[in-house]
Amino acid sequence: FEDDGTTGPSEQSRDLAPVPAADPGARTSSLSALLVELDRVVDAITTLDPDGLDGPAAAEASLRVHRAGDRLRAMQLGWLAAAEDARVWLGTGARSFRTWVARTHDVSFAEAGRWVRPARVWREVTPMTALAARLGRTSTAKAALIAATATTPHRAPTVHLALAPPVDP
Repeated sequence: FEDDGTTGPSEQSRDLAPVPAADPGARTSSLSALLVELDRVVDAITTLDPDGLDGPAAAEASLRVHRAGDRLRAMQLGWLAAAEDARVWLGTGARSFRTWVARTHDVSFAEAGRWVRPARVWREVTPMTALAARLGRTSTAKAALIAATATTPHRAPTVHLALAPPVDP
């Protein structure tokens, strides 16, 4: 593990919103290539011996993988919301989207619910919360708490106000 002196995205890069590709076909092929590369990176990292790092390096590696995984989880939940909107589970034998998620992702029904609920709210009520989670500005755990509270468009501004830092007079 070679520390390059950084602990993740700089503060400046965190403030940059993602720029969508102009051509949806290019975006899809680009995503496919990125997913192939993601598989390669995950394969390379998971073949390493966890005991091969000293304590500080292991802590740093753990934190960086956690932050990356959390941002990917936020992206995954966005894709799940899009999949639900497209009704991909119909005709599969699943009685609900949550059941379909549990089966296809090999997670418990309870875990599928912990994914589906915030995915819906982020898409329908608090899209800026979803964006903040994808950009790493907030954790998916905090964003899920916002989703659990801000369940209607009426409640969302109140939750965001309550979470905002105090303003000096």
